[in-house]
Amino acid sequence: MNLVIFGGTFDPIHNGHIRIAEAASKKLNARIVFVPTKTPRWKSPTESIDNRLDMLNLGLKNVSFDYEICGFEIKSNAEVNYSIDTVRYLKNKYKEDKLYFLI
Repeated sequence: MNLVIFGGTFDPIHNGHIRIAEAASKKLNARIVFVPTKTPRWKSPTESIDNRLDMLNLGLKNVSFDYEICGFEIKSNAEVNYSIDTVRYLKNKYKEDKLYFLI
């Protein structure tokens, strides 16, 4: 299976996020793995992580592509989360899958 890692603050998720995810899913025949950041380094979210997760779930409620929301960074105790650690986690979790990183 192909997996597309799509990280962000999602504060809030919007139609642009959804369109990009849908296009990547179709182009690569892939599941989209949304990775909300708990504490973004270069931004100050206006909403708490709980509210951003609620918005993410609501925003994805009726999409036509396969997705999941990864809580790796949210559950992390690290002060700063690095993308490489998230990629390593997902590569270990999905050993047989091909990973793509959406920027």
